[in-house]
Amino acid sequence: MLVGKMIDKSLISNIPQSSPISDAKWDERWGRFSQGLLSRGIVAGKDDFFRNWVRKFIGFVKPRKWDQALRDDGEQYLALLVREGKAGWQVAQASEALELFYRDVAPMDWARRDWPQERQSALLPSLR
Repeated sequence: MLVGKMIDKSLISNIPQSSPISDAKWDERWGRFSQGLLSRGIVAGKDDFFRNWVRKFIGFVKPRKWDQALRDDGEQYLALLVREGKAGWQVAQASEALELFYRDVAPMDWARRDWPQERQSALLPSLR
């Protein structure tokens, strides 16, 4: 099982590198993230792909911290993926990863009440 899997924290530079408390918090978050993926039927071993979308989003919102992200940031990130020519399934995977992270793992009010499903559907007509 992938719960508790260690990650390379240098990939997310706005996570403090020197704090064992912070490392423990991120390890715990990624463990919950893996559990959330499993509960959604995502096969163990595929969680790195989903985790990478979250990492890239955290880089996208810089210089702000990951917990300062807003709904508009999510929409802009997904739109950027479309503009970059990512396949529809990739954009959907990124959206699902962010939704899981910001709704269930590290809940943000904006994600819990108003995930950008409507606009996501407009971005992904091929998935209908």
